[in-house]
Amino acid sequence: MKKITISSLLLLLVFTCNAHKLIIQKDSLKKNSESLVIKKRLTIKSQIIPLSLMAASGIIYATNIRNGIQDKLGNLTHTKIDDYIQYIPDVTVYFAHFLGCEHKNSLWNTTKYLAMSQILTAVFVQSVKRITNISRPYGGKYTFPSGHTSQAFVGATAQYHEFKDYDKIFAYCGYVFASAVGIMRVTNNNHWSTDVLFGAGLGMLITNLVYYFEPFKEWNPFKKKKFAITPSLNYYGSTAMLGVNITL
Repeated sequence: MKKITISSLLLLLVFTCNAHKLIIQKDSLKKNSESLVIKKRLTIKSQIIPLSLMAASGIIYATNIRNGIQDKLGNLTHTKIDDYIQYIPDVTVYFAHFLGCEHKNSLWNTTKYLAMSQILTAVFVQSVKRITNISRPYGGKYTFPSGHTSQAFVGATAQYHEFKDYDKIFAYCGYVFASAVGIMRVTNNNHWSTDVLFGAGLGMLITNLVYYFEPFKEWNPFKKKKFAITPSLNYYGSTAMLGVNITL
């Protein structure tokens, strides 16, 4: 049942991408590539959302409001679906690529930036977990920050950067699932609200930085390598032989 639900959500996102493309004129989608890669200045103001989420986490923790929030929201749900939907933004990015939705980067660069963002976020999260060693609402260890939430927001932010110049509705869809993951981490009593807010902000911030600086942008080990297999029919006297030509 969970797999059917997740598959249906993915199909809905893909349909949204293609349906919305039909409404927009094709010429407006074929913008000049130079105008699409103009970078905005990296300022604190441009990162106000992730920084605000992280600041809110600190304020809630300092004022001890988190206990009241947990008393009201903790144990409202008992599901493990958040273990799966955290990956929906990542999968959606690749579905959209393969279905031909307009996007910012090549499949290789998208994979490169997404992997960098996920790895950097995971390393930071796990390091902070060990340093802070804060207990979970149910008594477990290493609650701060939320790994599920941070990873989900990495995928959602990557989806935003890849599609925001072509289809803003589709670009923001990933945040719906990422937010659902964060909410369920609290309502399942696995995390405090402070863990979720900081994790969400952290995932967004790191992904924004990766997409801004675009590290190893020109690195592509497959760029100059060509590999092709084509069928061939060769005649040797009165004998015909079917073979293949391999080009490296």
